[in-house]
Amino acid sequence: MSRNAPARFAISGLMFALVASLTAVALSPSNAGAATVCSVVAAGDTNVISWEDQGERYVLRRNGSWLASPGRNASTYTDASPEAESTYVLKAWGANGSRTEECVTDTGEVEPPLADCVAEVANGQVTLSWSDDGGKHIVRRNGKWLATPGAGTSSFVDTNPIQDGTYLIRTRTAVLTTDRVCEEAVEEPADDRKFVVHVGLDGLRADQVRSGSMPNLARLADEGASTLNARTDPALTQTLPNHTSQFTSRYVYGSKGHKITVNEDPGGTIHDAAGQYVASVFDVVHDNGGRTVVYTGKEKFNLIDRSYSAEFGAPDTTGADDGPDKIDVFEKEDPTVAVVPFVRDLIAGEGDTFGFFHIRTPDSAGHVNGWLTPGYTAAVMQSDALLQELVDALAFAGVLDQTTIIVTSDHGGPANDDSHRDHTNVENYTVPFVVWGQGVLPGADLYELNPDRDEPGVGQPERWVATPVRGHDVGNLALDLLGLPPIPGSFANADQSLRVG
Repeated sequence: MSRNAPARFAISGLMFALVASLTAVALSPSNAGAATVCSVVAAGDTNVISWEDQGERYVLRRNGSWLASPGRNASTYTDASPEAESTYVLKAWGANGSRTEECVTDTGEVEPPLADCVAEVANGQVTLSWSDDGGKHIVRRNGKWLATPGAGTSSFVDTNPIQDGTYLIRTRTAVLTTDRVCEEAVEEPADDRKFVVHVGLDGLRADQVRSGSMPNLARLADEGASTLNARTDPALTQTLPNHTSQFTSRYVYGSKGHKITVNEDPGGTIHDAAGQYVASVFDVVHDNGGRTVVYTGKEKFNLIDRSYSAEFGAPDTTGADDGPDKIDVFEKEDPTVAVVPFVRDLIAGEGDTFGFFHIRTPDSAGHVNGWLTPGYTAAVMQSDALLQELVDALAFAGVLDQTTIIVTSDHGGPANDDSHRDHTNVENYTVPFVVWGQGVLPGADLYELNPDRDEPGVGQPERWVATPVRGHDVGNLALDLLGLPPIPGSFANADQSLRVG
């Protein structure tokens, strides 16, 4: 978090003499009531004038002119539209006479910053803490007013922080203004957690990564290990079957297949379709004491949540019993507003965490406009911006250095067509596979790193013929990056041999 010099809000200390009396009856100054401290505190774009009420009648003047008549039983007044260089005078009339009091304002006298304000970043928020030594407190961010917690407070939570936000606490008393710069609390993660974030770019053609429309994903590919010639399942190029393969590291068909062949929630569970319990990446992370988070933009993913719920998830027989509910957080949300909540949920728990963030935008645009149309390109660009927003949010939360990001797609789409059902079409079954983060070899080609994987050219090998890089590899790769064993009963990358570094 960068440090900026704290901006100073100054109200001129120049005072002026009172003009003619506001009453026709002149009262002797010797009869004036006891003097009290009249003070001015700047609160945002307003000035708050306060004094001790002695049962008198009060009038306020600003810069030599009448401002307000608070009257009796008053002890404060807010000047909502102060003039530049404002100075104030309080005039009081009581049983013992009249008195005139100059209100003490900020004269620019600021003590050196104290070191007892701390800014802590957690769950996408910034919590400020300071010692309350009296006075009224104001929070300033990047030189501008943010909030007025007021007197008797010692903390404030900025629920909508900004990148490179710099905070200070301005404390005003009757005679002094003190600024305290809030130092960022820097602590190594106590549990040294690891995070793997699987980003599903639904319906993204692999050729879009280098098209100029996705500079952020292209940068992740340059800085990580990748291929733009990965494959979907050989039998189906649809969303639900291929995402199920990514979570379970299984093919659709075969003795170890998950058998989810439809592209809408069929009801029931994955286990019902397969005729046996189908373990997933969520099982392994959860059963080993980790955390799992899923944010998706499509109703059909209810099948995933239901299959690994408390009702249908398998018993946890690994270490401590963490229960059968394998997905800690499952949210259906528009991806354009989901990045910050996703990151908050990702880092909210304890232990290593696997998160899936689904961006439906390319697929939605492809079905409406056709793939490679201007509408599709606009959706691809928006998705790339969301990807960068996710990276920025992880950085702001302080966990980017502990995070590995895997970006895949479930299928592509044919140019100027709105359906990707044809599983024999190279435009449908060619998908990107990008891995970025700690321990990943920058600029590496996944086929060069893994000579045992068969570069498929433009073909789509059957599952028993050759082994290209597939989306199916994600589940066991994610577990390998978290230092966890493979998914029980899985087939794709079951030996966790796919190298990324």
